[in-house]
Amino acid sequence: MTPLLRTMLSGMMVLCLLPALLAAQTAARVWTNQEGRSVTAALVGVAGTHVVIQLADGTRSNVPVDTLSAADQAFLKSLQIGTPAPAGSVPLPAPGALTWPKDILTVDPKSIVVREGLQDKANNRYHYETESFEFISTAPLAGSVMADVAADFILTQKFFIVQPWDWTPRPKSGNLFIVLMAETDEDYIALGGKDGNASEMVNDSCLIRFRALGLKKVGARYQYDSREKEPGRVTSIVAYGMLSDVGGWLQSWTSLGMTNFVRFVAYQNNGSIRFSDLGASVRKAVKEAAEKNKIYPDLNRMLKYMRPSKEARGTDTRSRLEQQMDGYLLNYYFGFLDGDGSGAALHQYYRNVFARSKRSRSPDAAAAMLAASGMEKASPEDMLDKILAGRDDAILGAEMTEKFKSIGIRFDP
Repeated sequence: MTPLLRTMLSGMMVLCLLPALLAAQTAARVWTNQEGRSVTAALVGVAGTHVVIQLADGTRSNVPVDTLSAADQAFLKSLQIGTPAPAGSVPLPAPGALTWPKDILTVDPKSIVVREGLQDKANNRYHYETESFEFISTAPLAGSVMADVAADFILTQKFFIVQPWDWTPRPKSGNLFIVLMAETDEDYIALGGKDGNASEMVNDSCLIRFRALGLKKVGARYQYDSREKEPGRVTSIVAYGMLSDVGGWLQSWTSLGMTNFVRFVAYQNNGSIRFSDLGASVRKAVKEAAEKNKIYPDLNRMLKYMRPSKEARGTDTRSRLEQQMDGYLLNYYFGFLDGDGSGAALHQYYRNVFARSKRSRSPDAAAAMLAASGMEKASPEDMLDKILAGRDDAILGAEMTEKFKSIGIRFDP
């Protein structure tokens, strides 16, 4: 991966003059980013905010358009729908269908390139980089071990990229998401963590303990063992950090709830994420919550959590576990059980929220997107109303009860 491509992969904006679908181009050309670095590659196509280019060796990269030079952006603007495609070209699929991805998401650790950075033995800080993440460990790790660890982080980023939400997570600052990895409990506290937590966000960085990552010491070195890690732990904390980028536009159940949906429902113990046949995963999550913590599905509690409220939510352990369950159940309901089961209303909600979050970065483009969706003046509550479609709690509660019953989940009386 060249420095140009690594830099290109760091940002995102909506370039509304680009058509959503462009025919692929076969001729190679020189692409230059805004820092002056160049690479020769063929244009495969443009979809949404990214251009896909292909190097001579066949490697393809998705590059945010706004990281390219003004000349390259002008070239892309000049390509219009209706221009005859070069012979033999293959167009990219049009983005935006309001459905869940069909493919199961996986990341092969062997495909991950890990670059060793600063190795500060005096201060026990060992840096490793992948395409989108910088890992700062308090103990040295082999490159192959870091690749195994990095897979779930990259998988979580991929979860967002493949959704029909026109949004790619990016760090609040810099080009890479920062991950702090603590070998010991003392390291975890020293890095700003709270005693008893397995992972948390600290100053916009993801902090996580070795044991939650599946790292096990064998002799003098650490090895990776997927059986040792906490299933879904990485996906939840990384998703939480990435969603913090949209600020106050998300309701609690669509921010924390989505992170818990990824962790407890979509993420599979074999290290993949899927978007179909998830009924068994939901039932398993509910059963484990009941057995371990005596937390049960509660319709009234779930409906209350769904509605915007100024009332302070409980922060004790039981309240947090209840909100955890309510969040993933609400996302599963609106994503897979409500209406025709496509999740279209939920997808439109996220698409609108992310469009609002882009206004500060690209006001004209975001305004155009919001105007097209009819949500240019919408509040978070207005966006939620689109999902509810005018249903009050009595109607919605009856529908939820019936739909959840159909997959084997019943609410407490």
